[in-house]
Amino acid sequence: MEGDDSSYAEYSVALQKLESFEEFNCQARTNVNLTLKILFSAFAEMLKSSFDKTAYLVIESEFHKRIEFEIEKTSYGSKIIVLSPYYLKSTKTYGFLLDYRFRKLENVAFSSEIQRLSLSLDRNYKSNRNFYSDKYFILESFLNESLHKFSPFESNGLLFSLSGELKQLKEERLEKKRYIFRNNMEGNSQFQGVRQFGVLKSIEQKITYIFIFEDKFKAFANELYLSLLGKTNPGTFSGMQQMFRLNFSKDDVKKIELKDYKEITLFNAIEEIKKIRNADETKKVVGIFIEPARDESIPASKSPYYILKYYSTLEAIPLQCVNYEKMNTNHALKWSTSNIGLQIFAKCGGIPWKLKPTNENCLILGIGSAHEKNSDGKIKKYFAYTVCLDSSGIYHKLEVLAEDKDRDTYLSKFEKKLFDIVNNHEKKNYQKCALHLPFKIKRKEIKSIRNVIRRISGVEFKVLKINTEHRFFGFSAHNTYVPYESSFIRLSHNEYLVWFDGLNYGKENVYQKIGNPIHVEFLDTDVNNDNQFENLSYLQDVINLSGANWRGFNSKQIPISIYYSKLLAEYTRAFKHFPGFDEKMFLNTLPWFL
Repeated sequence: MEGDDSSYAEYSVALQKLESFEEFNCQARTNVNLTLKILFSAFAEMLKSSFDKTAYLVIESEFHKRIEFEIEKTSYGSKIIVLSPYYLKSTKTYGFLLDYRFRKLENVAFSSEIQRLSLSLDRNYKSNRNFYSDKYFILESFLNESLHKFSPFESNGLLFSLSGELKQLKEERLEKKRYIFRNNMEGNSQFQGVRQFGVLKSIEQKITYIFIFEDKFKAFANELYLSLLGKTNPGTFSGMQQMFRLNFSKDDVKKIELKDYKEITLFNAIEEIKKIRNADETKKVVGIFIEPARDESIPASKSPYYILKYYSTLEAIPLQCVNYEKMNTNHALKWSTSNIGLQIFAKCGGIPWKLKPTNENCLILGIGSAHEKNSDGKIKKYFAYTVCLDSSGIYHKLEVLAEDKDRDTYLSKFEKKLFDIVNNHEKKNYQKCALHLPFKIKRKEIKSIRNVIRRISGVEFKVLKINTEHRFFGFSAHNTYVPYESSFIRLSHNEYLVWFDGLNYGKENVYQKIGNPIHVEFLDTDVNNDNQFENLSYLQDVINLSGANWRGFNSKQIPISIYYSKLLAEYTRAFKHFPGFDEKMFLNTLPWFL
């Protein structure tokens, strides 16, 4: 064993002298995983011998060891500090990752109070713009009040000492996102750019808007119509015509009244839209469904939302759902109408904006999966797809990579289809290809991806694993403790923690909750021949893609290569319960899933 990045032979290890075991002088970095295991075991043993066992919880899962301390108990659950052993490669430092979370009691329903205790909402139950500072002070308080109880500690003749300060790392910054609009005009804001310059690509055909609603929602349907017309709140949304150059008047609107939400009733509503579409093929149609309060407890096959979404997708009819419960206030509709209009525009084939790319002629494939499992958790059907984009954020299409009940057959199909997609795009002058993988992707699928890369020449490949659910967090020295947008820190030679959202230069005020950073890892990177500049150019494109989300003007937390894949996985899980479901219904060049 010779260093933390080498391959290891397998050994049984004991910290005490045992018969038939050989003595070995192990240094801290001889085997990082072994050192972390010793650190965790020593810390847990110290707690066991010195503290009340009800004050902490030791959790040892296959992939994640952690210790949780309860700092406050409420009627809703417990406030928890989490310590996870970690080796920070960029500084060659061992320690613990520190985090705060709220652990809800199992018998307590999710509510706004749970969100407040989790720091998502503030004391007034609004978006917590002080999320970062609130978390910082909780962690700092824990370190100041409790660390002296734990450190230093000894185990098996080894002495451990923990620093009472959070580790300081060098902050680096990439470029801010630049958006391109009509006539190649550039700007820093999606909304202001569309309003000032116009959309990148307009829709030439006329559109018929078909409102679908129950009679009791008639008044709200009229409010929504006036809001989309630009009459209600012209300061926040000037109208479909002014904003997106789409026809929108009383003559362009039809309605379908629902008597109930039975499947046959909703199916017939889609059939009626088909008749309207077929009667005048020179026009596009889009359904606007005013959805009742959604009951999450009922299965997808009984949900009005999923039933209508299923049959509209089956018939390639764009459908925009507007939730009455969430939107039935002037305040909500005022700030949401622009996003509703944006989604309608994109679903009908318009392109509102694109991003100024770092890597020109670069194909980006967001790989996703939605494997179907039995009640025991074993996979009974494998299914994978790819969202095809380019580095400017333009959505091209969705492709099904493979689906099969047998794993080996599925992997063979997966590899062949991915090869065909990349090979076909190679002829379209793409000189680079970046594969964006979610954190849950299986090792066998990654192996198939590597096999494809080895078979294609003339294309530069980068494989990035983009993780939105991870153990990392960080704070800046700014008095809000929020890092600047597009800033990052290096965790290792191929791992980065990136803030897709954050402070803006010259406008450091925070008006709403800033989300967590994103963990990005470059796979198959050679530590000895790593091109850091090259990595950063692909990292810049990932940041850019977080601004390409046509679901909302201010959606910029997750790159669409991963976010769109997540949406498709949710629809797959819902649609599989409908009779006759075929994944090929997803093959639509328009982003119907927005």
